[in-house]
Amino acid sequence: MDPKTLTTDRPIAFKKNIAGYEKDKIWVRDGNEVVQAQPRHFASLFISGDNDGVEGLIPPSNAQIKRFIGRVEAMAELFDWIYNSDEPRTYLYGKGGSGKTTIAREFAKLVKSAGKGLQIECADPVDIVLFLSAKEKELSSPNAEVVDLSDPDFHDELSLLSQIVKLSGGEVDIGDAEVAELKDYRRTVQEYLDHFSYLIVLDDVDTLTTKGIDPGADFLFRALSRAKKRSKVLYTIRNAPSQSIHNSIEVPGLFGKDYLDFVQECVEKFRAPEPNVEFRDNRLPHLSERRPLVIESIIALSRTAGGYEGADRLFTQNVGDDIRNYVFLREWDALSNGLERPLLAALSDLNRPTSFQDLKVVLQAGDSSIRDAISAVREMFLVVDDAGQNTFYSLAGLTRSFVNSKKENLKLYPAVKERVRAFKRTAKIASPEVARIVATVRKYVPLRLSSHSSENLKLAFDLVRDSTLKLAVTEDPVFRALKGYVEALQTRVELHEVRENFQYSLQMKHEPEFEELTAWYNAEKSSNIVGEHLFQIMDAVTAGRRYSEDQKIGMISRKATTAYHIAQQKFDGAPDEAQSLMRLSVLLHAQAFKQNILNGSPMADISERYCRNTADQYFRIISSYGPWEPFGEMLLLQDETEGYLDPVADAILIYIERASRQLYSKSEKSRVKNKIRDFISAKFPKEKWLDTTLPPIIEEKLRSFSAGLQ
Repeated sequence: MDPKTLTTDRPIAFKKNIAGYEKDKIWVRDGNEVVQAQPRHFASLFISGDNDGVEGLIPPSNAQIKRFIGRVEAMAELFDWIYNSDEPRTYLYGKGGSGKTTIAREFAKLVKSAGKGLQIECADPVDIVLFLSAKEKELSSPNAEVVDLSDPDFHDELSLLSQIVKLSGGEVDIGDAEVAELKDYRRTVQEYLDHFSYLIVLDDVDTLTTKGIDPGADFLFRALSRAKKRSKVLYTIRNAPSQSIHNSIEVPGLFGKDYLDFVQECVEKFRAPEPNVEFRDNRLPHLSERRPLVIESIIALSRTAGGYEGADRLFTQNVGDDIRNYVFLREWDALSNGLERPLLAALSDLNRPTSFQDLKVVLQAGDSSIRDAISAVREMFLVVDDAGQNTFYSLAGLTRSFVNSKKENLKLYPAVKERVRAFKRTAKIASPEVARIVATVRKYVPLRLSSHSSENLKLAFDLVRDSTLKLAVTEDPVFRALKGYVEALQTRVELHEVRENFQYSLQMKHEPEFEELTAWYNAEKSSNIVGEHLFQIMDAVTAGRRYSEDQKIGMISRKATTAYHIAQQKFDGAPDEAQSLMRLSVLLHAQAFKQNILNGSPMADISERYCRNTADQYFRIISSYGPWEPFGEMLLLQDETEGYLDPVADAILIYIERASRQLYSKSEKSRVKNKIRDFISAKFPKEKWLDTTLPPIIEEKLRSFSAGLQ
């Protein structure tokens, strides 16, 4: 077989993980190794590597990051389209800054440099490769500024067709006419398509379509379909092509190894400091929504901002405005004056996943109007979660920051703002009568107040206990939560009734107001009966959709403290149960510590102290069962934690220091050394530590302690 023969088969990937080979990834032999395919393998993977190039023009790129990273799946789909699809055009779509232009340019470069003999649909070899852009603005990542491009390659159908003719080395025959018209260019381009096979990349076409300018897409499609030779046109656009969604390729953000490699490339390119693991794996993806152009802008910003905390602060404030406008403003401006912008403003204020029905309440609009608004903003702005029975809509961090900067200028925003406030107070009201009762009760006992007059408490109590209320009201979960709240506020609390009302409400899948659950929590605490009902309240908050991050973290901390107190009571009578509860307390405090760190909360120091003190007390107690027990428990904590173990590390170091001064029998020494060996051999996962210098310190102390036992 001729070594230059091109394969038209798409590279094979495993359908499930096999012997270390990850599913859905393309694997290639590289020397003596089998590795995941990388851009350096593209020529041999998709084109015979020793092919000659073809004619054409691809203008130089202004991108700061020159090395192409990842995107193997997108490239595989593009070559599959070239070889095997009878569709003359396809769309590479994704949100602003996601890397569409970079992928399209790399694809065109690969075909131009080594594509001689590459046959479109296994029939016509590519003769000419062209890359043309309608881009009018470009983001300069080193200084996070948007630059105007004064001379795009084309700005309408006429300029596009004239460029194709010019770059093909020809000219338009206009006969006796003074100036060539659009029809002349159309005729000439149709003739060229009959004689040459093209790969044409048209970049950022929706720069024109969002302004209502026709870039000639319909003509090109008809011309390609009628042409005697096969050619292909690739469009890069931001919004998914609704008219051709099955003939399109989505460009998502960067994940996995592609993300890590890109971050490292940006660090080296801009000579920026290395981000710590926490910022790299959590905060940076949140700020950038994993868009390459935004990632590189934030990393570049760290050079002049004194590090990544400064870059975070500046990006979140005014320095990020240019970036956010570059990513979103074109699509924002293209939205109609209907419900689209108010819907985004509502989601920004709600700041949580929101259902279609909730949006109806907030926007006070009909189903069809809201569906149209969601459809208009879905691709560019929304995060859509439809994994369960209901679909929920929300905004990611970068999107919400942009909407926040624009919403105050909306005519309808003041009304939306007030409705959101009301919705947060009386969400999921089932009927007008229940709504009336809720509004009346909250005038007497407002949620925002921690104490109420006895007169107002009685008025509220009489209203929720009214015997004439209909079943449609008394069996409503919103009303039952309200009733439980009022009962929990009374001087003399009938705790079984409070529990019954709230448990009914929760069983009916209602999520009561946070302040309502807090009143129940306080009533349980005041009863001095510390048990399962407190856990039920705290679990309802941490599992709920409507509660804020700070509220959830607060409940995690409360649950940790509650578990600790219950454990103290049980160590004599039920030591195994007590030990499990104490371990749970440490794990929850560690989780609260991590979440407070990620949120930049001033509560981080408090949760760190609670975690350290609880772990220290825990190690003291279980060491009475045997000096090896704390090391086994530390291993369990490391396996089970969803938080940072730094405070626990302080406690284990204190224990090692204390234990090194004790005398042990021979059998005790043996068991201690075995546990230490097990712990060290299990390694220390980096993602479970805020300060990654702590694990080596612990390991050194453990080795020293073990050696001292000799």
